[in-house]
Amino acid sequence: MEFQFQGDDHSIMIYYPSAAGGVAWNYIGTKLAPGSVDQIAWVWHIEPHGHSKVKDLELNWHTNSVDQLCWDPKHADLIATASGDKNVCLWDVCSEKCSHQAELSGENINITYKQDGTHVAVGNRVNEIAWNMSGDMFFLTTLPSCAGNPSLTL
Repeated sequence: MEFQFQGDDHSIMIYYPSAAGGVAWNYIGTKLAPGSVDQIAWVWHIEPHGHSKVKDLELNWHTNSVDQLCWDPKHADLIATASGDKNVCLWDVCSEKCSHQAELSGENINITYKQDGTHVAVGNRVNEIAWNMSGDMFFLTTLPSCAGNPSLTL
């Protein structure tokens, strides 16, 4: 794994060659996590001025690529990962353990937390999923019908 920082106090560039598609900051901006084709979600604690990383964590449980991930919007140390192995894991990065796991019916290609942190939505063959700002509406777009029937688990 290569990790490079470039930038100043206002920007940061990260090069991570095996990133699979998801990269996310926790809500307070102190932890950065990319999913990867190497079946691992890495978590980096970033120093306040963004010039270097402090600690690497390896969230290693999945048996296929970690395609998407998202941080809990209310708890800075909780993250959810969605993988091509059909599993979703909820992680506590303090313990580096998958605290909750669910096996779903297909490859999970999108994941998002509800703004209040009470729900995680996972999409299978769904282009985009999102909650509105108040959390009372949920939006999704699907692939054309020739791609099969998309499924969504709330």
